[in-house]
Amino acid sequence: MDPVYWERLNPGFTVGRQTNGEIPEMNSLNIEKVHELRKSFERKGYYQTDPILPEPVLKPIRDCIERLKAEQWPPVFAFVYDQVWQVSNAPSLIRLRSEFLGAGCKRTSRIWCFYVVPAPGSKGFAPHADGFGRADRLTVWIALSDATLENGCIYVIPQDLVPDAAKTYYSKNFNQQDLMVLLQSCRALPAKAGSILGWNFNLMHWSSFCNRPAGPRISLAVEFIAAQAEPDPDELPLLDGPGLPTFPQRIFGIAQGILGYYPHEPRLNIYRDLALLLKKHGSGPTLPTETSSTPSGATEPV
Repeated sequence: MDPVYWERLNPGFTVGRQTNGEIPEMNSLNIEKVHELRKSFERKGYYQTDPILPEPVLKPIRDCIERLKAEQWPPVFAFVYDQVWQVSNAPSLIRLRSEFLGAGCKRTSRIWCFYVVPAPGSKGFAPHADGFGRADRLTVWIALSDATLENGCIYVIPQDLVPDAAKTYYSKNFNQQDLMVLLQSCRALPAKAGSILGWNFNLMHWSSFCNRPAGPRISLAVEFIAAQAEPDPDELPLLDGPGLPTFPQRIFGIAQGILGYYPHEPRLNIYRDLALLLKKHGSGPTLPTETSSTPSGATEPV
């Protein structure tokens, strides 16, 4: 709960000292490209960009995450730092989420940092949807390192090929014919460092297994909700306004992430008691303290 500790752990990174300073981009998205990505998003349920964020922005964050891991902290603790939040507010990302969700869309408290270790057989999350049936929401996935066919890139089932992919996957009547359709509809999404992926909450997606990886697959995930949508308890508090989240809000989001996603990463179970304590101390008087420990949208793999 001491910001000074985190700043000493990663010199050069700050906690609550920076504003929403504009992040440099190497390939900013113009309005025509944003419209093109929106069409893909509406048709397929997802979009993918070319690299937008430059290596001088990405490398310090990767080094920060490696330092956290060396000190036995889950990588999601990278979200204590201003610089990590600034990346998720890059100008192109603001244009994208405003285009998809409309003016006034807000960030939820659901955040995560993925680190797929470079070892054969390691993997990220199993097939799932971020919140099947929840409309007017967007997950933004930021590649901090190259996501390749060898180190566990994201796979999706485009919704124009199998509109009810998530519904089918969780059906009690799931059969071999359904499986064949789902398998033949899969699409791999290799992504260069600095690329942005995004999808709606109904899209079935997952990480593949690693096979002879050259390096770890590191990425950030943040979620947004349209202004007219009613947030669920696990999405509160909504984080809006021109500034970055406060330190207590960041701690709350980190704890919420651990409690929500440890079913996908069982080794995180050792941090569960810590997360419960941080959630209580990080919530503050205006934030929820009695929400479920497992967000309803964090559906567990079958």
